Amino acid sequence: MKKDCLCYLDYKENPVKASRLFAGHFHDEQVQRIADHFNTPASGFKNISFDPQLAAKFPADETGFATRDLSAYSNSEEAYHAFMTDLVAKQYASTRLALASTPVKRIFVDGGFSKNEVFMNLLATRFPELEVYAASIHQSTALGAALALHKAWNRKAVASNLITLQFYDHTKVI
Repeated sequence: MKKDCLCYLDYKENPVKASRLFAGHFHDEQVQRIADHFNTPASGFKNISFDPQLAAKFPADETGFATRDLSAYSNSEEAYHAFMTDLVAKQYASTRLALASTPVKRIFVDGGFSKNEVFMNLLATRFPELEVYAASIHQSTALGAALALHKAWNRKAVASNLITLQFYDHTKVI
């Protein structure tokens, strides 16, 4: 479990590597801190649009947005982009550990961050050699496990539209 990376076996006993970064709580804390500093509602960050020029202003620093002085930013959107750049840097470092010596060509994101346009675009930019997808449902990993065992517990055909994926193209970001 070096730096929160896992290696486990799938149901056919093949090795599977995974990267875990439990960033949801940290995200919520920093969003509240930004909202408080700029006197804006924290709920407004859920639908913030990705601005590639704004994100490019802030070099990634995985060491600590939490200690940054928010008065260095002009507004909440600027601070949020800086925060997300740092958060994606942490995700990049964690994912790189899991990807070492693997032929992986795609990254699939589920959970709350799959709905975050800023996070997903920054992630695609950090991994230009990989295809980056966001799942349309939060628990697509659990759905995948259920589908792997589907024939063992259900004789009905699997619906073809259970999940959709949104591709984030790094060439369209910048």
